[in-house]
Amino acid sequence: VPPGLYEFDEVDAPEGATIEPNPLLLTAESSTGTTVDVYVTNPYRDLHGKLAIQKVQAGTPSSGTEYTMRVAGPVTFTVAVAVGTTWTSDWLPLGTYTVTETLIPTGWDLTAINCTDPTNNSSGVIGTGVATYNVGPGENVSCTFVDTKRGSVTVVKDAVPDNPQDFTFTTTVPA
Repeated sequence: VPPGLYEFDEVDAPEGATIEPNPLLLTAESSTGTTVDVYVTNPYRDLHGKLAIQKVQAGTPSSGTEYTMRVAGPVTFTVAVAVGTTWTSDWLPLGTYTVTETLIPTGWDLTAINCTDPTNNSSGVIGTGVATYNVGPGENVSCTFVDTKRGSVTVVKDAVPDNPQDFTFTTTVPA
């Protein structure tokens, strides 16, 4: 490469990155047989991350059920996540986000929130139904919300002799 000032324009960028609008300038000096590598850091990924919400039902899943999840943090919004699917955000500003499962169908209980975070600093609390996502530069933090269908008991009393009569039952549910 002859000595001089060179201008580089970014023409393509991977998903989630933005094309640098300003040309990059490089001055080449006279050096015979020298190879120069040029590395460009896209600052967009350094200032943003992604979060993902997965919804799972243990037991017999309710086909087509969607859950409304409320996301709060530097950006606040709600999103519908269908059972058996994962919703992934666009690039979001860095920071702490909370995701809350806002309505669990009758007969179901939230039994697990499992988070995967490259820096291991995101988690969920079953009792509150809230997952806390700590989204760092370029991270894709994912939490899976698991609901389990409650069981049921049906009592049938067959009287002998076959006599129509009423019986009273009481239940004790363990804590």
